[in-house]
Amino acid sequence: MGILKTIIRARDDLEKPKTKSYWGYKIEAELMKVKDVKEKERLLPSDKRAIKHELSGKEPVEQIIVVRNSSKKLGRFTTDQVKEMLDDMGFNVDVSLSKDHFSDFSAVMNVYGFAIPGWRSFANWVSKRFRKLEKLLLAKLAPGKYRLHIRLFEGNDGSWTIIAHTDVNWNLNLFKVFKAHVSSGAGDYKTGTLMMYKLIKSFKKYSEKNKLFPYSEIEKVSIWGYYRSIAGKLKLELKPALVSKDA
Repeated sequence: MGILKTIIRARDDLEKPKTKSYWGYKIEAELMKVKDVKEKERLLPSDKRAIKHELSGKEPVEQIIVVRNSSKKLGRFTTDQVKEMLDDMGFNVDVSLSKDHFSDFSAVMNVYGFAIPGWRSFANWVSKRFRKLEKLLLAKLAPGKYRLHIRLFEGNDGSWTIIAHTDVNWNLNLFKVFKAHVSSGAGDYKTGTLMMYKLIKSFKKYSEKNKLFPYSEIEKVSIWGYYRSIAGKLKLELKPALVSKDA
């Protein structure tokens, strides 16, 4: 059912933001340190749910992303609006096999290339004939080597907390895939968080101008994330500009 829902959602991938439920809302996103969340005088119910697992220390999370609507004319983002934004961004928001860890829902996106040789060429060929299938074949349901996996927690103050990481997706090493999807502490939370932050910032620029968010922007972030991940594994020092709040 999850795959079918994702395919159905793709039907409006070529409709501009002005026709979407989130049109007119002002997307505000900020990075927040985990320790600052835990040190709040009054924890939100969403904070408490996140602390049960994702922010408990079981996962190497250092930062989270907090998203809210900064427009005073309109209310808070609803679940359907957030899902519609993420879908337009290139995420599969109807994930079937994923532990929720007390979140409201999760979403995934293919990153770092494809596990099936020739998939990119096949997807490009199909997309030239059916443009609305581009993100579906290259991001939402693509057989990616890795995925950007996010979990979302709705706060009663109108904010949404996003915890993001990258992990192995399609791989012949089934044990590696199982470990990445089931075990704690297996994902790259530093890179995933910054990738998600970049995607939100880029999506905001396009949506406010009533422009479709192109796959080329997803690819830019994916390439950036790949090299950042490699640098992290090799313990290379990155330029400050690459990891700043406004990167």
